[in-house]
Amino acid sequence: MDRDEAGTGAPEVEELADIVRRLREDLDLLREAALQRRDELVGRARGFIAEHPFAAVGAGVAIGYLLAGGIFSRATMRIARVGARIYLGRLLRDAVIPGIDVLRGDGTRAPHGTH
Repeated sequence: MDRDEAGTGAPEVEELADIVRRLREDLDLLREAALQRRDELVGRARGFIAEHPFAAVGAGVAIGYLLAGGIFSRATMRIARVGARIYLGRLLRDAVIPGIDVLRGDGTRAPHGTH
């Protein structure tokens, strides 16, 4: 008795071939979707670079700096501290000035520097 007569030969091979065919089709679809998404992202990046060339150069320099290991340097920590102080100062100013205006009974917010 050969394999086909016992029912263990051709059906499994055909099923396996069908699985391989579907897997290839799925991989082709996945590759096409990935290429399409890549093209969209490249287009968006090119548009950003065309509209904001200086910001793009700055982002490139920052990314290069970080990739070169600058994230753990003393200079980076100093820059981060200065940036954090500026940000926290603005955050505090925006939180405190409206409260002062309310305490003064002023419903409107006065421009900065006139307090």
